[in-house]
Amino acid sequence: LQSQRYPSLDQMALTMSGMFPLYFIASSALPSLSDDLATKLWISALVSFGLILGLPLWVTWFRRIEFVSTYRLKLGSLKSWPLWLVGITLVGCTAWMVAHEIFILAQGLGIGTIELEHFQRVAEFREQLAALPLWFVLLVFALTPAICEEGLFRGFVLSSMHCYSAAWAIGLSAVMFGLMHVLTSNVLAVERFLPTTFMGLLLAWVALRTGSIWTGVLLHALHNGLLLTVSRYEEQLKSWSVLVQEGEHLPPLWLFVGGLCLCAGCGVLWWSTRSTARQFYALEPRVAEA
Repeated sequence: LQSQRYPSLDQMALTMSGMFPLYFIASSALPSLSDDLATKLWISALVSFGLILGLPLWVTWFRRIEFVSTYRLKLGSLKSWPLWLVGITLVGCTAWMVAHEIFILAQGLGIGTIELEHFQRVAEFREQLAALPLWFVLLVFALTPAICEEGLFRGFVLSSMHCYSAAWAIGLSAVMFGLMHVLTSNVLAVERFLPTTFMGLLLAWVALRTGSIWTGVLLHALHNGLLLTVSRYEEQLKSWSVLVQEGEHLPPLWLFVGGLCLCAGCGVLWWSTRSTARQFYALEPRVAEA
């Protein structure tokens, strides 16, 4: 008997072609399931675990694909984690600045489909979220996507391409990650493609450099959690002149310091993995003896 070390491209394509429409249908039906926002969010989290993560996990089990290699479940060297934490913190706290500027650039180039009415609905949704405990909001919108999306994109999808080319694996998995986020709250938001693809590139690079999915989960959760926490205290931060108005460029000093910190974080991650990353970038046989 033989088991696959990684999923094949065909298996990944079939899984994604099934997951996307099912997830869209479930997301579209969600508003009608309950009038209580907290209940809707619990259901949304369950849908994410059931489809975004659950479906590829089922395919992995059914097709006898190795879980540890496919999803990069190893923690990695414990002595590397102090430096990894430094790099992840620097990247996680500053990558949003670049993503924000890319978003503004996309809108400036006319790459945008979001209408004013949608922004009004988003503002109303934020007010509703403000009535919920912050821990619950972080659980649904930071931790759940970090686990589910990293398992799918930096686990199942990235691994299906890894044996062909690390560069192609990083690039294509990031594009697919960006495409998934174009549809947000049942609204086509083309301007989200470029900034989300940028984040996908970072997360895929970190996954391959460290050889562990857990670094990406932490980075993803930190990125989302920071934005959610800032949004919760947006008015207070604006009164302190800490935030800029939505749709405006960040101050040049912010971008300069943020860019330095982002480069420093990537540099720390690169330096701390320089002796081990080669094995994660190398092409490996697709089938291993069970």
